[in-house]
This record gives sequence, structure tokens and C-alpha cells, in this order.
Amino acid sequence: MKVRVCEHSPKGKNKFVKELQQQFPHYDVKVKKGCLKRCKLCKERPYAVLDDSTAISGETWEEVRRQIESTG
Repeated sequence: MKVRVCEHSPKGKNKFVKELQQQFPHYDVKVKKGCLKRCKLCKERPYAVLDDSTAISGETWEEVRRQIESTG
């Protein structure tokens, strides 16, 4: 699974990405340089995009991680 996090996302994105990479080494997890074109969501809360199509968001990065965990 491909997981992308916008470089403009809220604080904590780098820790989130490192934790996902450790937990799911078979996933392609990266901070995308540039915009993921979901600016309203990006300003409101942490989110990640799965396989270039599905946006997963939550109040915290932990909530996003749990949702990714349940989809994988």
C-alpha cells in the first residue's frame, strides 16, 4: 500500500511517517514534497492519502494510524 502525507500537514507528520515505516515495512510511506491537493482537510486535521485516492483523517495522527491499520 502506498501512503502519502502532505509536507504542509500539521506538526507530528515526520514522527507519524517513521512509526508507520517501522510498523508496516512493506508499505510505501513517505512525506510528499509539494501539495496533495486536499488543502481544506490539511488545514483542519492530520490526514494521509492511501494509494493516490483515499484520504484518511482523524483528530490526531494516532487516529489516522489506527484507520490505516484497519484498512491494511
